[in-house]
Amino acid sequence: MKKKLLLILLCLPMIGFGQFNSIDQFTDDNGNPSLFCPANENHQPYYYPYQDLGLYTHSQLDLLISDYVDFGYRPVFTPDSFYVDVLDPLEISTSGSINYTNDTLNSLTTNITTVFWPVNVQLACTYQNNKIDSYNMSMIGYGNDGITDDYTYNSGQLVTKKRTDFFSSNLIWTKDFSYDSSNKLIEINYFTPSSSTTSYRTDILTYSGNGNLDNVSISDGRKYEYNYNISSGYCESILLSIDNIFIDTVCEYTFYVTANSNDRLQEYHLKSYECSGGTPSLELEERYSYTYDSFDRILTEQSYEDDGSLAHTWYYYYNSNPSSIIENYKSNKELLKITDLLGRETKGTKNEVLFYIYDDGTVEKRILAE
Repeated sequence: MKKKLLLILLCLPMIGFGQFNSIDQFTDDNGNPSLFCPANENHQPYYYPYQDLGLYTHSQLDLLISDYVDFGYRPVFTPDSFYVDVLDPLEISTSGSINYTNDTLNSLTTNITTVFWPVNVQLACTYQNNKIDSYNMSMIGYGNDGITDDYTYNSGQLVTKKRTDFFSSNLIWTKDFSYDSSNKLIEINYFTPSSSTTSYRTDILTYSGNGNLDNVSISDGRKYEYNYNISSGYCESILLSIDNIFIDTVCEYTFYVTANSNDRLQEYHLKSYECSGGTPSLELEERYSYTYDSFDRILTEQSYEDDGSLAHTWYYYYNSNPSSIIENYKSNKELLKITDLLGRETKGTKNEVLFYIYDDGTVEKRILAE
């Protein structure tokens, strides 16, 4: 697959390299379209609610369906920096910094050191009237690549998104958005540079009576159906059908829901199917799990390989704490274990960073001072 090695090296949930050329489709080594369900090189599907990170949703970048459809769950996620503990022998280290203004993403920098070459990824956003105006992502390392997205609005609603190459400025594709009388997104049309008047693909969004997204039907035969938890109202599973034939449950979410509204996503499991050229086949499975600090912020994120083994652990760092600590659930939680940075259980030594892991999924980072 095109740039497959880089997809391994840039295994970051927020800024995977596969988002550069297209969110919705990509090409094979010969430059021919290669359709995947959900069709994204780094397997972060457009039509799956990205319920673990608030990073993109706050910015409304149209990188995920949750940018324009409200799925209810709003995680606390505005880290200032991150570090990735990578088990891949080709990748030495990955870390980065994130900048916000009023919880809206301004820029993100990722530095990756590999056994072959360093890689730098830059992401930058500009806004007008509190709406995303331009989004740039560039990578310098093994060759250079990048994209620029420009947005057009009408009466405050996104109507057109145009993607160009960051370096050459050549047009890659255009997407048009349509809404119903209640301002719900109901249709997305896709255009190529050579076919600017006739769409090569149309997505139709249908909603249930309570306003939840019920399904998305795509002109290539795919259909995504959304199921919600009765008590929390959160999306908990997505079903994929092709040409009216059920294929699989392609995404499942598990939440820790409490009576005092300290709801937290515990893990989710997604699948990617290759749909071109006959019978769909399972191409990849991914699973992510999360721990939280005492402020309900995501502290660690772990990803797992197809065989269930641990692939990566992301550590998120915050420069400041909220003005008030969320205390209404702390009195009932019980300490399960104490670990060091490598995940080993320990009693700790002076000046060592420790993680206190509790039975409700929260994790507190502490340092034993001298």
